[in-house]
Amino acid sequence: MSKNLLISLAALASLIAPLLACSDDSAEPTAPISDPLALTFTTPEFEVPEGESFTCFYTDTFTTEEMAVSTSFGQQGDGGHHITIYYTDSPQEPHFGPCDDDEMESWRLIAGSGGDDGGVAVAELPEGSAIRVPAGKQLVLQAHYINFGPAFRVVDTATLKQIPLEDVQQFASSFVVLDDSFEIPPQTDFYESVTRCRVPRDINAVLVLGHQHEAGLSFKLEVIDEDDQVIDVLYDEPRWIPYYASHPPTLKYTLDAPLHLPADTRLRQSCTWKNETDEAISHPLEMCVAFLFYFPDQGELLCEPEFEGDPDLTTPAESCVQPGDLGNEKGVGLHCTPTGTECRETSNASLCLAAIAPDNNQWFCTRLCREDADCGQDAVCDGDERGKACIPARCLD
Repeated sequence: MSKNLLISLAALASLIAPLLACSDDSAEPTAPISDPLALTFTTPEFEVPEGESFTCFYTDTFTTEEMAVSTSFGQQGDGGHHITIYYTDSPQEPHFGPCDDDEMESWRLIAGSGGDDGGVAVAELPEGSAIRVPAGKQLVLQAHYINFGPAFRVVDTATLKQIPLEDVQQFASSFVVLDDSFEIPPQTDFYESVTRCRVPRDINAVLVLGHQHEAGLSFKLEVIDEDDQVIDVLYDEPRWIPYYASHPPTLKYTLDAPLHLPADTRLRQSCTWKNETDEAISHPLEMCVAFLFYFPDQGELLCEPEFEGDPDLTTPAESCVQPGDLGNEKGVGLHCTPTGTECRETSNASLCLAAIAPDNNQWFCTRLCREDADCGQDAVCDGDERGKACIPARCLD
């Protein structure tokens, strides 16, 4: 899994609720609870420096039972871009400070909101669906600010809205269409980036949205055929405005009538921007990413990118999985190629590392994970600075 995908998933929490760690300070957020289905966090006062900053908080709150989260909302000071809530597989003593990317792999996104939701959720999963949070997990927060003035101090709040577990008909997860390859030249009135990818498995989406930052001009997501002809337009915002960076237009479906995309469906995502600065802009300062929340939850999925030209299909010698190697009962460890369909034919490992993280030189099927049990026999849930995914145990020897 690419680190840019993790960054984009963090951006997701700044948009809607359904759904890096820290340095030294001994205070922790408090979590007053009035409504038994609402969990509110109030951070201690902290400093927002000039420029872009991420402040992270390990709370003293652990989930005592499984939670079903349907939405959230929050409140930040001037320059607040998002406040997000995660759970971690690696608990620490409560503290807060500047975020440390090295710990990102142990955080799992739950929910989040834009800088100022005014107590109203930006979007919510449809009735009967929710994001699952396991029992026994420590909750952590991240506050993102873009401050163009001098440093100041602030207190943020964030609230998770739950639904009763008995009301959950389907747990949902995210399917991500990510373009992280663009670079917008300085002083450019119009720049476009277009990417194409294939849906890795059948999905039933109930919520669809696009995400760009303040330089965005337009966003479009289409279903196309093999000749690049448009079959359907899934999402089209021809006049992107800065407000949409934290409050994007959303398309909602129901559990009874979801947006169905069969495996191998081709998608085309198009984003345009205007760069008025004297510096080039690339991901993650700007973004071009679509999020489709689907059910049933099979983990976070990434649309498999297509390649221009004829890629080299020679398996790297350093790959711990070679042609002919088989995966486990979930498909983890099956040999795959950048343009192949091997992983889509597995039971539960639809991501091919050769396609989504080619610089790793590891050509096998995997899936995002929370714990070893997600990965099946002879595989572990592990990661590095790129994120956390299922790895064949033999690859760690």
